[in-house]
Amino acid sequence: MSEKRTTAELSEEMITAVYQSTIDALKRGSFVNAYTNRVQVPKELVEEVYNSIDHQWVINNLKPRINKLVADRIFSYIRQSVVEDVSSILNDKEVRNSLKLALLDEFRLIGRG
Repeated sequence: MSEKRTTAELSEEMITAVYQSTIDALKRGSFVNAYTNRVQVPKELVEEVYNSIDHQWVINNLKPRINKLVADRIFSYIRQSVVEDVSSILNDKEVRNSLKLALLDEFRLIGRG
């Protein structure tokens, strides 16, 4: 029967294992050598693949996404500006009380229907 370990014990074992693995990799120099041991892709193949890309198709598919991202950022900026403006207006106690009274009057009118 295997003994049950707590989450803290498992976390400690993981940290120790990662630490030991890192120390071993540093001793072997494999952090430095890892990239140079990879298979090199021939330059001609990369150029051929790149040249076969339908750039107009890529552009056409990116446009809607980019437009949405830009629109979202603009909306976010405007929303934040409005929030800051309203906050600064409501910081004035007199203005805040005047708005409350005006809203209460409107709600009363609506309630009378």
